[in-house]
Amino acid sequence: MNAVRPPAAPHSPPLHATPAPSLTGGTRAYSVRELQAAAAGLAQGRFTEADGSALVGAVEMRIGGRSLDPAHGESEGGERVGSGCRESLGREPDGLAQDQLRPSGLLVRVRAASSGAGASTIALAITDATAAARASVRLLDAAAPAWSGLAGVSATEAGASAGWRRGRRPPDVVVDRVDEPHTCPGRVPPPRECAPVAVTVLDVGWSVRELTASRGSWLTNWAADVEVVVTRASESGLNQAEMLLASCAHERSILVVVGATRWAGRSMGLVVASVGPHLRALHAEDAIVRAPLLPPRSLPRLGTGPLPKSLIAAATRLLTHPRTPPLPRGATGSIPDVAAGG
Repeated sequence: MNAVRPPAAPHSPPLHATPAPSLTGGTRAYSVRELQAAAAGLAQGRFTEADGSALVGAVEMRIGGRSLDPAHGESEGGERVGSGCRESLGREPDGLAQDQLRPSGLLVRVRAASSGAGASTIALAITDATAAARASVRLLDAAAPAWSGLAGVSATEAGASAGWRRGRRPPDVVVDRVDEPHTCPGRVPPPRECAPVAVTVLDVGWSVRELTASRGSWLTNWAADVEVVVTRASESGLNQAEMLLASCAHERSILVVVGATRWAGRSMGLVVASVGPHLRALHAEDAIVRAPLLPPRSLPRLGTGPLPKSLIAAATRLLTHPRTPPLPRGATGSIPDVAAGG
């Protein structure tokens, strides 16, 4: 009679994420938190077969022999939760309701083509340049608090309501910042009520990948009067800007290249010529604004004080560009002239 062997002790392989095939044919390594967020989306039926089968396939695998638990685990490389999830929590208004919630007046939407491009700095510069023209202006910071670049720009705080924290910046700028640690753009509630202003500057505060994965968010669905794309003066930065511009309304788009002050005229044309048609078209229509890349000692942190004049000058060129509609009624002054050049 054969002896009965005791069951083998369960083996727990190390926790790691296996690279999944990308949609472009290569390999794409997803972070643990991306997979956890996607697992939550699968459980709630927020993925369809056409929504990215590579990520779905990766989620259907087991990590370390265990099912994914969206409530636990750490990110790889510190990447935040939600980079690959599609959020629809039932609190997101439909398209008609979103249009009704859109603020009156001019809406300037500022987006970064890549991480660290400087979009928050440019959004603040546009806000301050508008205020300098004595136009009423409101700044919306839609990033989760931990990722916000504008947390310290308000001189006074007026409390939180409806998921947003309100402050004031001199001379009389309304600053509304998201007050909750959301993990996906779809979780961000529409802005709280505010008295009408001439200009609203929206610092989107989420990456292109996060916004693409969270379709239906008011952050991208609102019709902006001006689409400002911010990137760095590098080959990778310009390539990422080209990809983002493909999804923007061309006639309303302006590109801000941070650190490209050394490029002028023909030099700029040669740089963008090899990148793609969207950048070439913007250059041909003089819709590329160069902004300085300031050393850390010149811009240690965005605070309540005035920004360097060179940044305000770049923002003023953007506001006076033919693609930017004139300031709506309610502006009591005119935008000051700046030195020529874009």
